[in-house]
Amino acid sequence: MGPSKIESKILALTDSVISLRKDLNDFRKSNLKSPMERFSSEWIPVISLLMTLGAVIFAYYSIRQNRRLKLSELAFNLATEFANKEMNESLRAVREFANKFPDEDDRKNEFTKLNEENFPSISDLNNSRRKVSHYFHKIFLLTRYNAITEDEMMHMVEWGQIEALELIKPMEEAINPDGYDLYMYRYFASIKKKLELIEHKMRREI
Repeated sequence: MGPSKIESKILALTDSVISLRKDLNDFRKSNLKSPMERFSSEWIPVISLLMTLGAVIFAYYSIRQNRRLKLSELAFNLATEFANKEMNESLRAVREFANKFPDEDDRKNEFTKLNEENFPSISDLNNSRRKVSHYFHKIFLLTRYNAITEDEMMHMVEWGQIEALELIKPMEEAINPDGYDLYMYRYFASIKKKLELIEHKMRREI
């Protein structure tokens, strides 16, 4: 994995600092005799070095602050999307179907049967399944490609939300039985356990 954009910028500025230090040593080795030349050789590189170090620190904190703002915006957008009317209707449809078939195998078999024999009857339910699936898949890709860290993601998702993903898992298997990838579901299952442990610990401390 290559360096992040933040690390790349800091490394570039650090290289500038190293270059200035080399210039400073070269000046000190020179045989300049006049007071002005000695002043220039001694202090101008030092001042430049301090200014560069200040630029490094300023850039680091500016980038950090910018990332915090972007994470806040992302968290707000995700929360808004999960709470909107369309998502609520999708969640309700998924839960109703899951309540009719609480056993995962029964849910998968029934969805498979309807998908093959009477798809119009589950067309709306299938759209609800897709909406829930795409929501979590988007978050999954953000972590998979290191756009956000796992810790950052855990501040944006509640363990109760992940239950919705578990409800559609048998339907996802029914839609694509041969090429079904369980990795995303295993990943969020592990996240749910971590979030439950954090919540349990917080309750004990209250």
